[in-house]
Amino acid sequence: MQNDPLHSHDAHLLQLQGIENFRDVGGYLTHDSRHLKWGKVFRCGHLMQMTAIDGALLEPLAFRAIFDLRTPPERQSFPTGWKCSLQPEIFTIDVHAEGDDPKADLFQLILDGQISREEVQAHMLADYARMPFQFAPMLKQMCEHLLNTPEGAIVVHCTAGKDRTGLVIALLLLLLGVPKESIYKDYLLSNEGFSSREKLEHMVATFGHKVENIDACMDVLKPLVQVDSCYLETALNAIETQMGSLERYFEYTLQLTAQHRQDLQARLLQKA
Repeated sequence: MQNDPLHSHDAHLLQLQGIENFRDVGGYLTHDSRHLKWGKVFRCGHLMQMTAIDGALLEPLAFRAIFDLRTPPERQSFPTGWKCSLQPEIFTIDVHAEGDDPKADLFQLILDGQISREEVQAHMLADYARMPFQFAPMLKQMCEHLLNTPEGAIVVHCTAGKDRTGLVIALLLLLLGVPKESIYKDYLLSNEGFSSREKLEHMVATFGHKVENIDACMDVLKPLVQVDSCYLETALNAIETQMGSLERYFEYTLQLTAQHRQDLQARLLQKA
């Protein structure tokens, strides 16, 4: 990636003041030796604390759309504070019942000592098995936008930018022909810094909980606040089980024909 202030630390993980886990998904090679264009698809956590400096750094990318995977309570608690002059269209999706905030409920059970690490991990695995189908409408909408809007960039996000965002981005990369090894690498980048006590405190506080007993909860919290390759593997296995193959998932669940996929690849990929 070109040498610029955004990419000074890591080609994918960008240095912003108020946005967690903000990453450029560009640069990944595909099976046919093309690579995803830089500056087109980004992923991150919530945008409530985006600063004016962040906005100035992102302004040249001309973001056209924000794909927000959060629940209505999350959107209400952490409203998007976009600071670029160009205001992108915001797409949302509601996959839970009104007032339901399952991650916050899980946090409370952990902090109250009412659930084990194994139970938390089982909850995450069950969640990942559902997510490819829950968020399929949003992924389909993303692909349609990318096909119909050649200029500018998009950003995909949830609250921490690791689970829902991680899965949707993984599926997009698979759709574009990126090898699974690179997809898992991108997915696991979310763990950078999440093992520290400070990061765990911050993530728990994000959901509005007190953290006095976090040391005692550290081991139980980790399956919730860190990503694990077995989570992504569970999601992909669920697609294979329910649809028979990724190809059938793309064609019948996302309603993307082979021509749609070729057009999307032509739009987002270039020769290395």
